[in-house]
Amino acid sequence: MTKTNITIDGFNLTAQQVVDVARAPHLPVTLADSSRAALKESRDYIESTWMHDEAPMMYSFNTGVGLLKDTRIKVEHIELFQTQLIKAHCAGIGEPFSEEVSRATMLLRANAFASNYSAPRVEVVDRLLAFLNAGIHPIMPQKGSVGASGDL
Repeated sequence: MTKTNITIDGFNLTAQQVVDVARAPHLPVTLADSSRAALKESRDYIESTWMHDEAPMMYSFNTGVGLLKDTRIKVEHIELFQTQLIKAHCAGIGEPFSEEVSRATMLLRANAFASNYSAPRVEVVDRLLAFLNAGIHPIMPQKGSVGASGDL
């Protein structure tokens, strides 16, 4: 079992560390400085390149989804659109997964974000790790998940 804190960077997490964090709520997890810097750089790029109405259309970032994929979302509505998109997919049924599964899932999601392939805000990763480290876990129904692309 890992005895000290775990620092994630999107590439270094081991299966044993996932098990350790899932089973030991007192084991702190932090974001590597290198990942923090990369996430901030990506966010700066997104803001400078994509956060204006003339930016190229990018599916579900500044366009609708599904049949509305060719409908542009104005910059001033992107945050509301993203919030509504999350709420629209926030559903599930069945018994909840165990706390261990929830903790492991949170860690794996934070680690995937730390790799910077989906360029989340660093605040998203920080909040996820803060919840994990504080022992705050979502209730995760065992059926009804959306997101086979790995984005959820």
